[in-house]
Amino acid sequence: MRSFLLITCLVVSLFACNSTKPLDHDIQVKSNFEFSQQDVFIEIQELSLQSDSVNMAVQFKGGCKNDHRFECVYDPEINKKSDTLKLSLVHFSDDRCFSILKKDLSFYLMPSVKKHDVQYLRVNSYTIPIQ
Repeated sequence: MRSFLLITCLVVSLFACNSTKPLDHDIQVKSNFEFSQQDVFIEIQELSLQSDSVNMAVQFKGGCKNDHRFECVYDPEINKKSDTLKLSLVHFSDDRCFSILKKDLSFYLMPSVKKHDVQYLRVNSYTIPIQ
């Protein structure tokens, strides 16, 4: 009985840790954000805006480590009185290899960030019209 209880607890804990939430990230809101291009290479290949998400395909350098983290930042000060929703994509990693890697990213566009009167979306230097 004791082993049955132990196995049941292990199985339940495995499924409890396995989240069904999509791998999307929230867009970070940071005032007076200073974008420093410390990343040697990051390039946005595709960019799209859906109802509540910003989606992009990116290329970046790496290949030795799997600890690449991306953050999309919205600065309300930069976006004041603009017809363009401006976001910054930041790449965090200490991977110093030079293979070209690709990744699809999706960031949740929170209502506080989403502006209805914009005509363009810009992430770093990549700009698309909003239809």
